[in-house]
Amino acid sequence: MARQSETIDAHVYRQPTPAQVAALIDSHGLDAATTRWHYVGERTLSSMARTHRRSQGVGVPYTKRRSYTEVEAAVLVEAAAIFGSATSGERAAGVCDSASITAHQARGLTAPRISSAARGALASLGRRANHGDAAAVAERDAIHAHERAVGAVLRAALALVPEQPGTGRYRLPPVDDALRAALADLDPAAIAAVFPDLVLPPPAAIEEPAVAETVPPAPQPAVETVSGPAPLPHRRVPSDSAIRGDHAGGGSLVAIAAAYGVQPTSLYTHWARLGLSGRGRLAGYETSVQRAARIAQEAAASPSEPAMPTREPVAPVPPAAPSPAPRQVPVFVAPRLGLDDLALAVALAQRTGLPTGAALRWVREDLAMARAEEVLEANARAYEARAHENQAMDALFEALADGDHDRIDAALNGFEGPRQ
Repeated sequence: MARQSETIDAHVYRQPTPAQVAALIDSHGLDAATTRWHYVGERTLSSMARTHRRSQGVGVPYTKRRSYTEVEAAVLVEAAAIFGSATSGERAAGVCDSASITAHQARGLTAPRISSAARGALASLGRRANHGDAAAVAERDAIHAHERAVGAVLRAALALVPEQPGTGRYRLPPVDDALRAALADLDPAAIAAVFPDLVLPPPAAIEEPAVAETVPPAPQPAVETVSGPAPLPHRRVPSDSAIRGDHAGGGSLVAIAAAYGVQPTSLYTHWARLGLSGRGRLAGYETSVQRAARIAQEAAASPSEPAMPTREPVAPVPPAAPSPAPRQVPVFVAPRLGLDDLALAVALAQRTGLPTGAALRWVREDLAMARAEEVLEANARAYEARAHENQAMDALFEALADGDHDRIDAALNGFEGPRQ
């Protein structure tokens, strides 16, 4: 339930229930409800009233467009009730953030809220994992894996119920042989979390087949074969576990990228995908990015059509077998020139005596360099904003773990972004 956290009243007064809000709005109107509970927002009060009406089977049906299916909504609601956390329910169902709000409202339910102690523990765990603590990374991955396993159990169990009520919690199937067969291949810990009373039969022993005596084949003469080139790997960086381990071991991003034989920008992308913090470990990163941009500019400024050297005529030779076409190397091509650019190229050719084709190449390359500079400036601004956001997030996690309200407010104010 959302509250107006900018006032102290929201933390002092008792919060109303959806039934109380709906009763007062139905009897005296929304203005009376906003006056009675002045510390709760008007949209929140209206949402609470709609939630209560849907729980009673009355009111306007929920017709908003949603980005998830009804099965995913069922898994989300039930998993959130099991874990006591709407975010855990979203991860179990595999849906986007904030989907639990609409999923619970459509059923006339209030989304569960995680306790302050559990939130602080998870925030501390995430902060240690983002700073490269291998144990924290393993613990967080295990929690997320258990949530996904619970979602798989709920998805298999809910498929056994042909009809569900229109409001309220979803119905789970009874514990019988059909349920045991449906959950036979799933995680036992996840099954115990959803069905504590379900006892699965012990796995059947697998008999090892008898090994028959085989006659070794006669040796075949060695045939010399010419193998083709080895297939290129999917990526040059190591596995995610190796990246986490090297991140936990310390060292700058540029040094680790050099050890991998990749560009620092590529490794930074993997760090961001895995949630690894680069705070204090980006020394030399901007220099490497600028060096790569300068090399790209020099490549764009070089002539794209070098003059072919003249060769003396030679006697004709018989045609040989056709050779495979050479591999084309992609080059950066500037966008199509506009009318003003074409006029500038013609004026340049007339003023300097250059051929029209050469003048067009000069204008096109100059335009490409200008576009490259704009892209570099945009990337630099995005990197600065991302770094500021990471610093504010680290400060918020530290304040949440310590329970310091003043530091929490200061960290939330830090999300406004750097002053221009």
